[in-house]
Amino acid sequence: MSDDITIDISTPESGVKGEQMICSLSLKCVATWNGKNEVISIWQKPSSVNEDIKLSELIEKLSSITKNIFHKLVELVDISDGKLLILELESDESNPYRVVYDLNNQQSLIHKYTSHEFVKWKFLENGNLLTMHYEQSNKSRLKIELYFIENGSFKLKRSYFILTNCYDNSYLFSQGQLMHGLKYLRQWNVINGSKDFDHQYYLGCSKSVQVCFNESLLAVRKLNNSLIIYSKKTGMAFFQRLQVKIKNIGFCKESDLLIVQEDNESNIDGFNYYFIDPYFGNILYTQPIKSKHQLIIHENVISIVDNSVQIENIFENTKEQLYRKMSTHLLLSMTNSASIIRGCKGETKEFSKCNECDEYVEISSTLLTWKIYKSERKLSANINSQEIDCIILDESLFNIFYFYMLPNDDLVIHTNHNYGIIFTHNRSQNKIELLFFSHLTDDKYHYSYENGSFEVIFNEFMNQPIIIEMIVNYLDDITKFTLYASHILQAAIKCRKSDIIDLIIEKCIDHYDKNPENIHLFKIITNSISEIQKYNNYYVKKFFNYTTLIKAPQKIQCEEVTGQKNHLYGFTHDADADSYLLESTFFLNIIRDNLHTLYNYSLKPSYKKRSAIKLYIPLPQFASYNTNYNPVKEFFLGPEKNEFLKLKHSHFYSDWNGEALLNFKWEKFGRYYYYINWLLHTFFLIAFALATHGKFQKFFFIISAILGIFQFLFFGFRQFLWIKEHFCLWSLFSCIIIVYTHTFIVLDDHNNFFDSFTTIYKLMTGDTTDLEFKKKPELIVIWISFSVFIVIYLLNLCIGLLNEEIQMIDKKTLFLTQKAELLAEIELFGLFPSQRRWKSWFPDHIYYYVDVEKLQRKLNEIHDTYKDSPYKPIIHPDLLDLITCKITNSIENGTYNSISESINFSLLKNKGQISITLKFKGKKLIDYIDHIVMDNDDDDKDDKVFKNMNSEETNIQDYLKSIQNIIKSNVSKNKHYLNITLEFKGAKLVKYESQVAD
Repeated sequence: MSDDITIDISTPESGVKGEQMICSLSLKCVATWNGKNEVISIWQKPSSVNEDIKLSELIEKLSSITKNIFHKLVELVDISDGKLLILELESDESNPYRVVYDLNNQQSLIHKYTSHEFVKWKFLENGNLLTMHYEQSNKSRLKIELYFIENGSFKLKRSYFILTNCYDNSYLFSQGQLMHGLKYLRQWNVINGSKDFDHQYYLGCSKSVQVCFNESLLAVRKLNNSLIIYSKKTGMAFFQRLQVKIKNIGFCKESDLLIVQEDNESNIDGFNYYFIDPYFGNILYTQPIKSKHQLIIHENVISIVDNSVQIENIFENTKEQLYRKMSTHLLLSMTNSASIIRGCKGETKEFSKCNECDEYVEISSTLLTWKIYKSERKLSANINSQEIDCIILDESLFNIFYFYMLPNDDLVIHTNHNYGIIFTHNRSQNKIELLFFSHLTDDKYHYSYENGSFEVIFNEFMNQPIIIEMIVNYLDDITKFTLYASHILQAAIKCRKSDIIDLIIEKCIDHYDKNPENIHLFKIITNSISEIQKYNNYYVKKFFNYTTLIKAPQKIQCEEVTGQKNHLYGFTHDADADSYLLESTFFLNIIRDNLHTLYNYSLKPSYKKRSAIKLYIPLPQFASYNTNYNPVKEFFLGPEKNEFLKLKHSHFYSDWNGEALLNFKWEKFGRYYYYINWLLHTFFLIAFALATHGKFQKFFFIISAILGIFQFLFFGFRQFLWIKEHFCLWSLFSCIIIVYTHTFIVLDDHNNFFDSFTTIYKLMTGDTTDLEFKKKPELIVIWISFSVFIVIYLLNLCIGLLNEEIQMIDKKTLFLTQKAELLAEIELFGLFPSQRRWKSWFPDHIYYYVDVEKLQRKLNEIHDTYKDSPYKPIIHPDLLDLITCKITNSIENGTYNSISESINFSLLKNKGQISITLKFKGKKLIDYIDHIVMDNDDDDKDDKVFKNMNSEETNIQDYLKSIQNIIKSNVSKNKHYLNITLEFKGAKLVKYESQVAD
């Protein structure tokens, strides 16, 4: 099952594990110990003879080698293919020891006193050892150590640590992967020594319990018995909730099927073993394991029978049944789908070689028969010789070359035009449906939409109803939407299919609304958002309108945050902010510990707390970069742009999501690089000016030349080559001014830079008195060129462009748009390629805090703006409930006490009918008016009666609580002024109304 599974077979006694069986990674060595007998049995393939080791002799030998007194064996931890055994032993100390024992040479290779709350040891595929534990001296540090075998012993090769207080979500794997994280599961490869993690997976709300993966998928078992399946290639997630209680999970090595072991401790006869479709969550096959005296690793059941090891691959025994129940979508998505289809498909029939006299050609299985009628171009599905459904094929689709059936009875047709078409019989509706349509590649059994098949569909076959039905079916089903929507969207943009683009955005929002935890769906839109903008800006604006306020996927709640986390403060995730793999050395550990202590107790500022709510920027991977890159090539030729660099949409930065994204980037790295760049330019200009006069002209000329060449090559030249539109017009303008200034220094015999610059400034106003044209006629040419190029052309061009921009967008949006361009330049030209892969700076998911009161005003603004609009933003009900509750509770108790006292007094003195008007400004009561009204018995029949009560003071006080709740619920929704009128007849509320006032 999982990579480090050990199954306890019987009940543990006195701190000792029950009967155990452990196996090496390639199934070469098996070790067993029943917890009672004084023998450890070792089996090694291909020999079926076991080797028994007396436990008393082994403990005595290990005590002698390690100079420690061991009493008993606690656990068999792991065994390698080379017969290296990890044992956990109990000593005189309260905490156990762990020992790596070489069974071949009968010696201890490594032993450690494991005085830790958490410890994991794991053999890797290459025989090396990987350990993980909390440091005894620092409980907030998870230490990882990699040991290599050298000269018959283990030597420490690398040491890392992760700063974290959470160790439950930490996993080691035999390929050298380390996974850790609470809200985000991050994956490192500790063998290659890289401190940057390879992948990051969002875990959602609940905590992870177990993780397993294969080449293409990663599965996470959650604490609530649910599963999240991630596609490593696309990063998309599939959420599954099974009806069985899960104990262990794993992937089948020969396919992408998920294997689940049922947690059934009450059944002493055994347990069930399920093969699960990871995309659709269907149970394809159930394999009962009658005896618990077995070990399950992936699809292999390892047992000891008649004193020998038996390994049964239950996938091989059941794969025909699995393929019959497997969905075609899963089959086509597998990494080795072509080889599986080639091996399991039915008989292939060539249409042209069929008997011309026959009316139809058929192909059958035990349950279903497909018939293709030649003259009518009809395809029919038949059960027990009875036609269930039929469709008429278009001539362009009917050009059949050959066809065959898959084990699940789906029909595959290859046409002469090199198309692969798959039909299925929908048993629930008894109808034929088009399941797949793609252009074929060189491998005739590889069916995929990655080859531009949807572009062909949109250009040639959108007049076919069955094609349209297939696309709609893809978008309606959440699993198919996750699999194919990205390909459909990219093709729709290229083929300019606006209705398809609009439908995908609508369906994406609809699927998210049904499961707000699945934030990965937004990635479908995010990955193509710049292309959508180029095609039609309307759809980008529509998507941004829908996703103005997206709540964080975690359980929503008001948080008391410090003043440092301002409104629209962006962050990745607090719980995982410091979960990065750091190299562990003695001196670095001392420096980090001391700096951390100094900051916490001396330098860390104190802030007042306030109420805030966590929201999510619905643009996953919008600001992150591809991790597969060539550093040298990228440094000189530029990186592959992410969507943040591509998108030029001012509407995005006019709302909270865009502003929070910019705040995050500015706080993380933008401000530091901006100030450094500003200081470099300032120093350059000062050196440039000092080079024109004084004693150190030569020195400052050299300094200014060095800085100028550095800035030109490192920034300007690359900026001009990579993105010409980013080459700033103002930079060109300033450079020309400086060039003309130095020209006048040389030609007009000015003594210093300041005098020459003053002359330039006067020229811009038309003053030429400082120029001596008679002595130096060449100044006339300089003067004319300066007037035409600078005064007439560049200045008017800049003024015109600036005026156009100001008219188009408001000032704040203009500022944020310019800030986005500045940050884009810093990313491109100021950062090294490796820095652009730092997930702390460029994360896949970004959250931000909003003040409760500002969020309330925003909600009111949205309500007014989109009151009758079909594109009203998604507001989760939990968010509305939380805001209403928080605002209501924040209203001063003194205000309501005053209201209660006033109403109480008015009711007690009232003998007839009274009207009480309460006027609020926001949450503040600004006026209280009561007056007697004329009695009208007829009105009493139609008025709403809330409660009958006596005119006793105690009853009135009880009644005031319900009136107070009415006032609170209305005041919490109030934006500006609100009038609440309560009309009483005696002590009975007969009329109530609220009205927003000007």
